[in-house]
Amino acid sequence: MVRNIESFEKNKRVYVHNNYKTNHGVFMNNYKFNPKKSILRQSIKLALALGAFHSIGISTAYAAEEEATEEEKILVTGSRIRRDEFSSASPIQILKTEEAKKSGITSVAQMLQRMSLSNGQQFDETFNSNSGNSNATEAPPTGGVGSSNVGLRGLGPERTLILINGRRLGASGVRGAPAQPDISMIPFEMVERIEVLSDSASAIYGADAVAGVVNIILKDHIDGMQFSATINSPVDDGGQIKQFSFATGLESERSTFVFGAEFYDRERIATGDRIDCMKSRLRDTNTGAIYSYCRSGFWDNAAIPFGDVSTPSPGDWAHFTEGVSDLTNPITGQPITNWSSPLGLPNSPSSFPCWGGCQLDDNGDSFRFYSYDPFYNDQKERMRADLVQPVTRFSVVARGTYLPEWGESTSSELYYETSYFHRHLTNTAAAEQAFVALNAMIPQEDADGNIVRDANGDPILAVNPLNPFGVDALNIITFDDLNQTRDVELDHFRAVAGLRGDISGEWAAQKGWNWDISATYDRGTGVQSQPQLNEDRLALSLDTQRLDVNGNVVCGYTLNVNAGQGFITPSQCVPFQAFHPSLYNNSGSFSGTFATDAEREYLMGERVNTTEVEQTMFQAFVGGELFDFEDGGSASIAIGAEYRRDSIRSRADFLSSHGAHAAENPSTEGATTGSRDITEYYAELNLPILVGVSGADLLEVDIAARATDESNFGSQNTERLRVTYSPVDWVTVSAAYGTSFRAPNLREQFLGDQFDGVSGAADPCHVTNAGAGWDGSTYNAALDRRSATALANCIQQGADPTFLGSLGTTTIPVRIGGNVSDLKPETSEQTTVTLKVAPINDGDVSFDFAITYFDIEIEDTIRSIGAGVIMNNCIFGEANLASSYCSRVTRNTNPVPGTEQLNFPTIVDASFINVGLETSTGWDLNTRLGYNFGDMQLAWNTQLTIQDERTEKVLDDDPVHDLVGEFGTPENRFLNTLSLTHGDFQYTLVSRFVDDTQIGRDADLSADCYTAADSTVLVGNPNVVLVCEAESQWIHDASVTWTPNSDWQLTVGISNLLDEEPPLVNPSAGSNRGGRLVSSGYDQVGQSLFASMTYKF
Repeated sequence: MVRNIESFEKNKRVYVHNNYKTNHGVFMNNYKFNPKKSILRQSIKLALALGAFHSIGISTAYAAEEEATEEEKILVTGSRIRRDEFSSASPIQILKTEEAKKSGITSVAQMLQRMSLSNGQQFDETFNSNSGNSNATEAPPTGGVGSSNVGLRGLGPERTLILINGRRLGASGVRGAPAQPDISMIPFEMVERIEVLSDSASAIYGADAVAGVVNIILKDHIDGMQFSATINSPVDDGGQIKQFSFATGLESERSTFVFGAEFYDRERIATGDRIDCMKSRLRDTNTGAIYSYCRSGFWDNAAIPFGDVSTPSPGDWAHFTEGVSDLTNPITGQPITNWSSPLGLPNSPSSFPCWGGCQLDDNGDSFRFYSYDPFYNDQKERMRADLVQPVTRFSVVARGTYLPEWGESTSSELYYETSYFHRHLTNTAAAEQAFVALNAMIPQEDADGNIVRDANGDPILAVNPLNPFGVDALNIITFDDLNQTRDVELDHFRAVAGLRGDISGEWAAQKGWNWDISATYDRGTGVQSQPQLNEDRLALSLDTQRLDVNGNVVCGYTLNVNAGQGFITPSQCVPFQAFHPSLYNNSGSFSGTFATDAEREYLMGERVNTTEVEQTMFQAFVGGELFDFEDGGSASIAIGAEYRRDSIRSRADFLSSHGAHAAENPSTEGATTGSRDITEYYAELNLPILVGVSGADLLEVDIAARATDESNFGSQNTERLRVTYSPVDWVTVSAAYGTSFRAPNLREQFLGDQFDGVSGAADPCHVTNAGAGWDGSTYNAALDRRSATALANCIQQGADPTFLGSLGTTTIPVRIGGNVSDLKPETSEQTTVTLKVAPINDGDVSFDFAITYFDIEIEDTIRSIGAGVIMNNCIFGEANLASSYCSRVTRNTNPVPGTEQLNFPTIVDASFINVGLETSTGWDLNTRLGYNFGDMQLAWNTQLTIQDERTEKVLDDDPVHDLVGEFGTPENRFLNTLSLTHGDFQYTLVSRFVDDTQIGRDADLSADCYTAADSTVLVGNPNVVLVCEAESQWIHDASVTWTPNSDWQLTVGISNLLDEEPPLVNPSAGSNRGGRLVSSGYDQVGQSLFASMTYKF
């Protein structure tokens, strides 16, 4: 019988690696020795096929201890055709979990995101959708809240296909429209290895395999029982990881069974656990010195009285100063208790530290003093936000096979897999600011509860005792009761069942024809809850305030119906005491709280989102040999069909779906509901035309084609052609060309309106974007760096570029939604050329390397454009707002007098569209060196990816923009693994390098990264620019592993050996938490001590 990669019999084979016997080679369990070929040729071709591509701890020479009597054909990632050896011309990298643990890695996501191939922004536990610019409600990332995804070649996770044991893993997540699997949920200890195909494989696997395929191979054989435990403890506070797993397996003559369970718990790391404050970072252009000082431009414990509060000034703001006051109530003539003008703030800028040899300037601009004192801005709230999210995961996996007795012979095998993944986390983002206005004068009631009116029928107003200013006033606060704390529960169930076997008949048996049919079902269910202010109740609590006959403030409506009739039962309204000291006095807390429990219970609600994602898939294929070439091998073919149904139902509760939550982004959150059906037929042909002849050790052609029919977007064909040539058995050259067809996924098609936020400072009409034309208090048109066209566009749109934001900045709501009616599929072409060479292999010394060139070009790319890019391209584009980007920006063209300085866009539409063109080109270089000297073995593996080009062209008339060198897309990523084995001990050093990067020039045309920034806050007024670049960085992990026998293994080590911190940038630059770059490949945890133990019994 011909068995595939998952046959239990493969585990009975034993191999020798550099004269050391092992049962757990990285991929040798799937390779059967061919006695017809020399050992040297077998080992070299195997190394060329896969080994030249980096895998931690893979040896460089292989031999078989015992000769097999029969060749076994197996399936290889990147092909449906079974082959007589694990030989694939495709560029594949093998990652072994047993070796990854030796560098402190504890999850599949962490393992994949450290590869050099994982370029571009990665979605992980540090992802921040607000990029340090806003503290408004954060929109969920692509995979949902708390998810981890991986994207290859800088093309995003939606263009990387995730497989488990060769079958597509369904998406799951919480909130919005998660379209990608959460790879962090896969139990790490149950993973045997991960095969990463960095080649276009859409013709083999379908639409998502544009940039590559990640095939996660679970363990299918365990002798006895196995227990593992890992503890990872950072030297600094927070982030401790505890991981425990148990696995067992059974095997009989006709069946195999494997069961495993894993528990994983990670503590949160608050931003304040790693940095003391959010700092402005400036570079002196003359000296190169870096100046930094704690600053946040988001007000707290402040108020805006709308009227004269009787000197002193300057500025229209008031600040909470407990026990001190320099303001006077114009009605009572008495001091306004606990409130002062900016002149009355207890501290001046010069009293706060400034690092780098600078000093903050007491220049009399009291309006800005608030930004340095953490009591008057949201520094504490930002420091409380998660830098690394906490999470608890529990996973169970079972799989097995059974050989039924059907008739005289057994020619088929039943197989099954079932998994349950559970994730729970409580995520904390920066507390959102609240802006609550309170009237100075309110109506009053008589003894019967009626409003007291004058002779004209107008209410007679009285002083509102809840407003201390004597004029209408707006407060600006953050408080503990309105934290952005999101409780997330996610469950993912997966089941696979199939039947495979050989086709009977003499010819079919001779040609090794086989068949496989299977069904796969994935279901992800998630729930998220988050506290919110009930906007309807808040409005009632504020707008209906009045005095009762006893002088108490009451609120609410009186129903004009008999309470005994009908079914309306109003809740008891509770007046919101918006200026009560409890909201501002944060002694012993990060922020204040409601004055009474009754206020909290009445005003606070809970937003609940539920998400269900399902995938049902049926697959069938047959394959085998067709004929033999005279001087070559056997031509083989695989033909198959797939049907898949994807569906999603993601709903928000009443508060969110009706926009009934009081927030900076109060817009409605739409429901995401939709489905699609995909039917595909494929064929793959392998033609080994020449094998083992003079001048051509191998000449092989692989052809693959797939026809796809997507229910919402029609049909398309994709193809792949690969030619492989080996002039001698230690040199192989291959070239491949492939196409892809990717219809919009469920997120891109059906995402219900989600609302993110971007700081008003991103608005190019904001006066601070005048550069030197704005010194913090005065506008100078002669020094404004913005073009005349930009200024005219601002005015035409309703914004005054000389005044907007001069007194404060709010968050601009950003809408992101699906676009099933207007989107069209994206198509791509990819060319890959690979050279593999193994020049040395003499038993004690072996060396091989591989070089791959890749070129990917995607047309009609589906993406959401950043709000900053949209606004900048609108304003800096064509005159008279003629740019097509302007249709996506809504602003009040005729603002109410007195509101001009806050006339920011009311909405920026960043919904999915088809953009012009995206490309990704570059090189992969992988090397392996093995050296045996005496009783020691040295293994040195390297992996380098050079990203030559990562361009995008959004619209046809836009210039081409190259992302290489920008945050998240370094030009060079390098991974180096050096290990030395001596007796029972293995010493391992893993080093990874991320090249220097900077903010993109097109990401924020108004950023002060390339021209002079405001330096009037510094003594001496030096010439400075914002720090918008990150230096290159090395991270080193070191460990020692002791394996006294086959039952025990113990590893101890240090992650981030030198305690390297992520680069610090100005908070307005890139995706960051308090200035620390996140989601860009940098370590946020710091130096950690780890230990892992495995015991088999």
